[in-house]
Amino acid sequence: MSTYLVERAILAPHNDTVAAINNYVLGLFPGEEVSYFSSDSLEIDAKNQHVEEGDYTVEFLNSLKIGNFPEHELKLKLGCPVILLRNLD
Repeated sequence: MSTYLVERAILAPHNDTVAAINNYVLGLFPGEEVSYFSSDSLEIDAKNQHVEEGDYTVEFLNSLKIGNFPEHELKLKLGCPVILLRNLD
């Protein structure tokens, strides 16, 4: 399975399509799925002192989908290929 994916790329126009394909391909790999989650709180610093922690609920923070940022939940399996992208600008 892993050699098959090494020789190919899957392109999709929308993030929802990418998520569906990722979930499908992850299901093809044997083993236990492990989930990693994002932080559920805000960092209050000098730049955003006008923001209070109670202004944003955990559900709201977890639902945010911002370009170039990972989603709230990252699912992985041992042996599944991962691509790490980094914006150098």
